[in-house]
Amino acid sequence: MRTYLTIIAICLSFTAFCQQKTLTGTVTNKLTNQPLSGVTVTVKNKTVQTGDDGRFSIAFSPGDDITFTYVGMKSQTIRLNSSSSDISVGLDRNQRGDLDEVVVTGYQTQRK
Repeated sequence: MRTYLTIIAICLSFTAFCQQKTLTGTVTNKLTNQPLSGVTVTVKNKTVQTGDDGRFSIAFSPGDDITFTYVGMKSQTIRLNSSSSDISVGLDRNQRGDLDEVVVTGYQTQRK
């Protein structure tokens, strides 16, 4: 009987530890404080994008890392803890200048 109670207690504590939580937040441009739409938000194997208002919602477990990526901005990674529920993130502009030049190549086909 005692072993059954021990097994049940271990299972319940493991279930409580591994519970999924939901994180909501807003991503903005750190310089202008304007919301960024289309920011990729990744936690483990889950990926969502921010809406037009810069808001997102994603499931996580305490201890997970959340990564924010956006073209022309520096990526940012944050470690989440059990008290994380709502965050606000400001992304900095990427100073490397990777987007200075774009080359477009077109191909044309002809039918005979």
